[in-house]
Amino acid sequence: MSRILRLLIAQLVAQQRYRAWREARRRTSTYDSTYDSAYESAQAGQDRSATSDGPGVGATRDPDIARCYAALELSYGADLVAVRASYKRLVKLYHPDRFATDPEKMATATQLVRELNDAYECLRRHLGATGR
Repeated sequence: MSRILRLLIAQLVAQQRYRAWREARRRTSTYDSTYDSAYESAQAGQDRSATSDGPGVGATRDPDIARCYAALELSYGADLVAVRASYKRLVKLYHPDRFATDPEKMATATQLVRELNDAYECLRRHLGATGR
């Protein structure tokens, strides 16, 4: 068997294993597929509410809260500690002072940090009200 053929077979096996792992992960209760749809709807600017199998089984999710979680790159239902950690990480990454030499990037970063601040405040109020 040639080396190229062996490499192709190994690549196909790896792809099949990855697909099987991904499907198994989606079937578990820890995978929250509504994060993907919430992120997509937030990017598209749509107000789509999603249902979940997570906290509050079958409960309709608030699209504004889902958009806040998506902005902070979190799955729906994350606790306040995870929200705070993600907020700090993202603000440090996209802080406008890091882009002081490029005015266009600085303006984009400023807008992004404003959105992160709004999302963090929204989730902080929401999680404080729900007692999480």
